[in-house]
Parts: sequence; C-alpha cells; structure tokens
Amino acid sequence: MVIALHLVNTFGLLGYGTIAVWAALGRDVGPRYKEWTRTFWSATALLLFVGMSGAITALGDTLFPVDTTVGLMERLQTDLSPTEHFLVRLRYIHPIVSIALGGLLLWFCMGPWRSVPQAQGAVNFLAGTVLLQLGLGWLNVQLGAPGWMQIIHLLMADVLWIAFVWVGCSMRPVSPSQAIS
Repeated sequence: MVIALHLVNTFGLLGYGTIAVWAALGRDVGPRYKEWTRTFWSATALLLFVGMSGAITALGDTLFPVDTTVGLMERLQTDLSPTEHFLVRLRYIHPIVSIALGGLLLWFCMGPWRSVPQAQGAVNFLAGTVLLQLGLGWLNVQLGAPGWMQIIHLLMADVLWIAFVWVGCSMRPVSPSQAIS
C-alpha cells in the first residue's frame, strides 16, 4: 500500500506544481465552471485509483517477473490461478481499469470538455497523451513489463496527470459573470 500512497503523493506534488506554473503564467486560478467541478473531481479520483493500481501492478511485475516464453492467454490463465501470489493475480486489474478510464477521458475530450473554448489546446494534449499511454501500456504487457518499459510507462503517467490538471486549470470562466458565486 505504501507504493500506492507514494504515487498519490507524487501526483499531488505534480498537480500543485502544474497549478503553480499556471498561476506564474498570470492565468486566473479562481472559480471553475460549476457544471465541470463534479465531473473533474470524479475523474481525478478515478485517475488516482488507476495510478495506484498501476503502482501495485508494477511492484508485482518486479517481484514476480512475467514469463515471456508463453503467450498472453496462457500467462493470463496461469496468473489468475488461486495458487499464485495476490500481486500476480492483481496484474490484470490495472489494464482493465486503465482502458475503461482511458475511454471515458477520450469521450470527455471529444465531447463535453471540448466545448470550453479556452481549454481546447489542453484537451487535445490530454487526448493525445491518453492514447499514447494506452499504447505504451499495451506494449508493456506484450514485452512482459521489463523495468525500462515500466519507467517509460510511469513517466507518461506523470505527463498524463499534468495534462489532466492543466485541463482542470483551463476550465475557467471567460468572464466574471460566468464565475461560481
């Protein structure tokens, strides 16, 4: 659990650093659109869960290396055996929840979040980062989660988190009349 909490701490530091850069650029860090706040915080919680599950999965892949001499389906069957360590059995939760959340984020990027004009650049960057991260995750699974690939995947998770926070910062009212009172 400590590795999952470490990831949450890292995301917190990256998030506040992103907000600090936003403010240093002279942009408003004031109130958000009321209708986006709940959606954004729900997506934040889901992203934290996906990140935490990824940290636990990476630990399991490091402690119990993946047997790359067998096919993916055979690995899945072996890994889900009740006799395997719980970290090995958890190995497939992260990809499943990542694909689900990635799809949800892409849906938001193509629809609701795109409707905020000042957020379009950040939303496009987030969508591209989500697609790249899903591709890197697929490659990580195919390669059997070597250490170097886990580091690249983690780096892109940090970039995705920064992009997500940037989108949140971009969801600002254009004029004071649109602000939450």
